[in-house]
Amino acid sequence: MDAIFFDLDGTLIDSEPLTNRAIVEVVRRHGGEVSEEEEKRFIYQSWPQLLDEQIRTNRLSLSPQALKAEIDTLRHARYREKLPLLPGAKQALMNAVHFAPTGIVTGSYKEDVRLVLSLLGLETSIAVMVTSGETAKGKPDPAPYQLAATRLGVNPARCLVFEETTHGLQSAQAAGMIAVGVEIGNHLKMDLTIAEERIPSLESVTPSWLDAMTQRYVSTP
Repeated sequence: MDAIFFDLDGTLIDSEPLTNRAIVEVVRRHGGEVSEEEEKRFIYQSWPQLLDEQIRTNRLSLSPQALKAEIDTLRHARYREKLPLLPGAKQALMNAVHFAPTGIVTGSYKEDVRLVLSLLGLETSIAVMVTSGETAKGKPDPAPYQLAATRLGVNPARCLVFEETTHGLQSAQAAGMIAVGVEIGNHLKMDLTIAEERIPSLESVTPSWLDAMTQRYVSTP
């Protein structure tokens, strides 16, 4: 493999339930309300879409930046109390870093990624980050993964990607990469059958497993 890329939310950390609770708490703090149906849609929305919708539908007297800042203050405090790391995530990252240049490709903002990596003690180990707003289109468009490959100067066909959503897998595959569906963080039971490989959790990502994936999918330099 020339590079290994991980999604963040739902793949490395089980952030979505915590983030959803923080959004709902902050919206209610300002007199708004969030229905269960709205909450289920959060996973499909970019941060700008989500913030704009909550401000509009709840008539909040806040800017998107102010709303996001309040949500971040709450959820980052909870990250520091206990990072919602998914099983095997830290070891998988460490194994990946020793195997090939490793990056994070996510719809989250850069400060979220930096905080998580800092709490894991891995902030200097990641070769590239692609975060919210860095491409004109997000997942399932291939742009985020294409940008990650371009920044590293690697062949997309020799890159391995870990995702827990259908649109994340589609993004990786549209960029020409090898997509692995990680089942444990797939709370919405999205279809992961399109992935080249599926694993129950990142605990599967051992050095020998990475060797096997390289032999299976990347036969020549």
